[in-house]
Formats: sequence, structure tokens, C-alpha cells
Amino acid sequence: MPRDTVLVPLGEKVDAVPVLHGRLESAIAVARAIREARPDHVCVELPVTLGQAVTMGVERLPRLSVVEVGMGGKAPAYLLVEPCEPLVEAVRTALELGIPCHFVDRDLDDYPDVPERFPDPYAASRIGYDRYCSEVLARLAPSDLPEDRIREVTMAHHVQQLTGRVLVVTGLAHVPGLRAALARPRPMPLGRVFREDVRLLHLHADAAREVLSELPFLQAAWNRVRPGPLDRLAVHLDLVRSASVRYQEEEQGGFSPLQVRMLLQYARNLALSEGLLAPLLYDLLLAARGVADDNFAWWFWDEATQWPIQEGPAEIPTVRIGIADLRRQTRTFHFHRKERSTLLLRRIARPRLKEVEPGEWARDAGPWHCSYPPEDIVIEGYASFLRQRTTGILAAEASRVEPFTASMRDGIDLRETLRNLAHDGRLYVREERPVKGRVGAVVLIFDPDPEDTRFPFTMTWQGEHDEESDMAFYATPPGVHMVGPGISRCEYGGLLMAWPPRRMFQLWEQEALGGFPSKPERLLAAGILYSEERLVAYVAAKPPRALLRTLAARFDRKVVYVPIGQLSPVTLRRIRAFHMLHGREVRSWADRYVR
Repeated sequence: MPRDTVLVPLGEKVDAVPVLHGRLESAIAVARAIREARPDHVCVELPVTLGQAVTMGVERLPRLSVVEVGMGGKAPAYLLVEPCEPLVEAVRTALELGIPCHFVDRDLDDYPDVPERFPDPYAASRIGYDRYCSEVLARLAPSDLPEDRIREVTMAHHVQQLTGRVLVVTGLAHVPGLRAALARPRPMPLGRVFREDVRLLHLHADAAREVLSELPFLQAAWNRVRPGPLDRLAVHLDLVRSASVRYQEEEQGGFSPLQVRMLLQYARNLALSEGLLAPLLYDLLLAARGVADDNFAWWFWDEATQWPIQEGPAEIPTVRIGIADLRRQTRTFHFHRKERSTLLLRRIARPRLKEVEPGEWARDAGPWHCSYPPEDIVIEGYASFLRQRTTGILAAEASRVEPFTASMRDGIDLRETLRNLAHDGRLYVREERPVKGRVGAVVLIFDPDPEDTRFPFTMTWQGEHDEESDMAFYATPPGVHMVGPGISRCEYGGLLMAWPPRRMFQLWEQEALGGFPSKPERLLAAGILYSEERLVAYVAAKPPRALLRTLAARFDRKVVYVPIGQLSPVTLRRIRAFHMLHGREVRSWADRYVR
């Protein structure tokens, strides 16, 4: 793993940890550097006039604080005391280790806003923080601002008054100038050493959602694991999963592992388009809306920005500030949530029946299982759609596009004609070729369940008439979630549907399929063996192994892979849940309990 700490020599017994303010990677580097170097003194790039307030704010962590600085009749300035700020981390680590901490910067009222453009610090997580800083410092010249020069001279003076090993935590842009200032003795510059208009305030919980430098979810993760390593992309993955759980609980919506991967990939592409390696909250919200909807994006924002420990009464005054108070650039994101009206449902919907005694409905669960007919119609209709989709994919692959010469073939191909219009100008026509064979089996894998724990229940159902298919599936066990007497709500992990019906029996017990321990591969192998037609549709997140394609070729079958990401997640969520009835007689009252 790359090193994530760096010490840059500034002089005899003086080293620096260059940082980027408000970034997780710099906070990690500071925490590790101080613990490994164990210097005699730690100096931070903050003025001594703020030292007492900042120290009190650090002692309050993980409750967030704001240092308010009066500006003589102008709008006050604010300094956030947050876990991912490397200067705050330096003070926090020094206090924990009992190392003297010194505030060595100059107190300036009118410091200009200087935009600093550095490579995305997430690169330090991959190449190492030492190499990141070395590459930047090799191309970085000292600042030519008079304010920076006087600040660096002030810091150099304070550092030179200390004996022993000194570790300076300072901004990356100040390292060249500070090294030059330490090259010779520096007298004490004239400047302010005391302020009366400095207050420590408690940050309002709602303001914490807006003004923190890093995501509150990310800062909370760092606060839990410090000083250990932390990868922000891994935290983004945890955030997406946590938001999807809340979305499922609050909206009764589903969020599949495939959508998690699509969201992170979409957010990464948005970040790359902006010259970043890791996405910002704005990118993640755009991806959440694009992959799901505004409702999910809202729950994602709520999960990403909440800091629950901030709520409740505080021992110091509370302030509610915004981005404008910190003079930062902003981007606005509008949520267009969809609300479900319950007024009409209250008038016409039957009240949901409930158990008189806990566990009453489970006692009516017998050993026999059958399906709920209205759901059979839905799943059979979707299987027909997948069969048509599969033949459409093969037809598209078999079609040929060529320039128009003497025959119009099967019609003009507008897409190819427009694509070549600028440099070619010719007309292109399409020739459709017939697809050989039809689809005899459909395999639909929602979750491969590699650990064989989420979907332990397996079963084979025969079609009850010629319009139904035989089905083999693995699902959540019946009897766990009862919605009525003898009625279990289950969820498919994967299923196989084969035509014509009444030919597939006890698929999960057959020794001929014992060479395929994976449940998705077992279903696909059975689909190949039981299909009376040449084509077998396989819908999953990943294509099948070459072994299954070889098996299909031996039986003159062809497996057609359909990525599940191309299908509507709303429809998949609707058909994935089903109800299992414990006995045919349950069908007579199932309509009263199944919504």
C-alpha cells in the first residue's frame, strides 16, 4: 500500500507536513506523521489570536464548532473546527499525545481570496502522499503576494524560537516560501497578538449539512477510524448502500447491486469530466437521480449530510451559517420528489387485515406450496417480453448496413446515413436477416447469492396449463414474512422458465446437474438441457462462463446474454417479489390479503 505520510525538510530539526485545507487525505497524513515522528513541538498555520478558541473547539469534537472572528464592522469571518481539516487534526493529535502545540501564523484582516488549483488529492491514496507532495512541490514556486511573504516570515520567527524537533503543519503553497524564510534568523514582525472579538460557537445541525469542507458522512467515518487509513471511494460505496437501505424502508423501493455499481460509475465519469479523480457530493447526487429518481437522490443527500450528534442543546451559543458566509463557490441542486396521495386510497381501499395473535398466520403454513395466479400472469408476460427482446438482439446483430447501390434492401438506415453525412454523403440501407430458432428457456438472475445465504429456498414448479411454463427458482424462505393466513411474501434470487410445461421435475435434486454448484449456473445448465428450442436467454449482471457456452454448443443450443442493466429496474422490482401460498385452498382467500 502506498505511504500516506510525508515529512519535507525545512531546516535543521524542522520538518513540514504540506496539506490541502479541508481534505481527508491531508488529515490522514497529518495524523500519521505526528504519531510516527513524535516531535518535541507541533506548529500549525493558525494565528495565536485564535489558539484558545480553536483548542476549545477541538476538545468538543466530534461536536462541530465555529470560531467567529469580528472584522470591525464588516461581516464576521468564520473558521470551521471539523475532523477532516488537517490543521484541526494536528491540534487534536498533539493534545492526545501530550505534545506542545503552537499557533504560529500571522493575524490578517484582509487576506485576498487566491484560487489554488492542485491535482485532486485523492491521487495520494494511490501513489502515496509523499510522492504527491513531491511532484507538486517540484513544480511550485514561492508565492509573490506580500501577505503570504509576511505570513511566512511570521511563521519562521515562531518556529525559530523553539528547541528540539519541530513539525510544522502548513499549506502546500507555503512550503517553498517558509523554507526560504527559515534560511536566516527572523525578528518578530509587528502584528496583532490578541483579539477581543473571537467567539467559539456551536454549529447548527442544519448548517452542518451545507458548510462542511468534506461530506459529513465521510467526516464521521474518519472520526471513527482515525488514525487508521480510509479510502473515500470505499466510504462512497458504504454511503450508497446506506442510502439504498433507507430508500427501501421509507419509499418501499428497491435498489439492486447493479444500480449501486452504475451509480458509482456514473459519478466517477462526472468527476473525470471535471478533472477530478473522486466525485463530489454534487456528482453523487446527479448520479443518484440518473440511476434511480429524485426520491432516492433526496434520501441519499439526507444520509450523506446528517450529523446526528450535532442536534440537541449545546453548552455554548449556536450559530447557523451558510456557504455565502464562508465565501465559497456553490452549485444548486433541486429535488423534485414524487409524493403518493393517500386520499383516494382511504376511500376505496380495504383496510389491511392484521393478526389477532403474533404468529397466528404462520400456523396455517402447511408443507405444500403453490403460486398466486395473478402474479403468474405478470411473470409469464414478462418472460414473453424477454423472449422477444432476445430475438431482437440477435436480429440486430445479424442485420447488415451497406451503402445504397442498386437495391433499397429492407429500407434506409437513417442513423448510419446521418453519421456519415458530413464526410461521405451517401445513402445507407439496411438488410435484415432472419433469426434462426426461437427462445425455449429464459434464465433471470437478480442476485447470484455467491455465499448461499440470502436465498436458501429452492423449488421447482410445473405449469398448471399450456399457457404457463415450468419454473425452477431460488428465493427467500417461506414462512418468514407472513402477510395472511398461509400466505408468505418471498423474493426471487433467480429463476428459470422453460416451455412447454410439465417436463421439469425436482431440478435441484438431479445428479446430472451436480457439477454446477452455483445456483445461477445450475439454472442455466438446466435451461440448456430442457429447452426444446435452439435459443436460451440469460439475463444477469455478468455473462456466463465459457463452460456453459461450450455445453450449449454440444446440445446445439445458443446462450444469448442480456445485461440486466438494460431492463427497467422498476419492472424488475415489481416482478421480483411474489407470494407463496401454503396449499391450493389458500387461493380462495388470498385476494383479501395480497395487495
